[in-house]
Amino acid sequence: DYDSLVEGAGCSHARSVEYWTESINSPCTFMAHRCDSYSEYERGECWDSSDGDYAAMGYDADNFPNARGVMFTTTYGDVPFCGTEFGVALTTRSWGSTVRGSVEVAIVGTDDNIDSTNLFSSETSFEARETYKNKFMSVANIGSVTELQLKFTGTGSTSFWGSTSSRNKLRISRIDVLSNTGITITHCGDVELRSGETVSITSFNSC
Repeated sequence: DYDSLVEGAGCSHARSVEYWTESINSPCTFMAHRCDSYSEYERGECWDSSDGDYAAMGYDADNFPNARGVMFTTTYGDVPFCGTEFGVALTTRSWGSTVRGSVEVAIVGTDDNIDSTNLFSSETSFEARETYKNKFMSVANIGSVTELQLKFTGTGSTSFWGSTSSRNKLRISRIDVLSNTGITITHCGDVELRSGETVSITSFNSC
């Protein structure tokens, strides 16, 4: 109804003032990208900063005078609102079982670090030669990535013959990390994640 519409619009505009204020006082930049829809933005399909279809929301918007179109960004629900979104894709190697377990990721940067963050829950089933993607958000301004840490905690595996094992491994052939601020790193090469152990990756390539 009309009253609900007005109330919703008022709330939205009130929050915009808070975004503007934070964009002045915070070193974090509200990066936005041009996409056809928010669902595409959420999937990271238009986070590529090389095409120029991006801008900043708030105080830094004037630094992007050529920005055009509908831009999307994501914020936290409370102060601080600004953060960097990261998308991580893990491509599994070939093996003879479905492995189940959680994966945590931590990122070491030149300016700051992102502590261990849960990427996939303990109920996630990993099959061979598949790509698994998920996202997370961080307030850390990490600069350039110097190290990527992955930890797999296995909760079981089922082989072709139906047997189960509490001790298992997650075998990865490719890791891709992309952020909505332009960070892009890739690691190609066999990585074996043993349950309960943390694996450090410091070499990145373009495959």
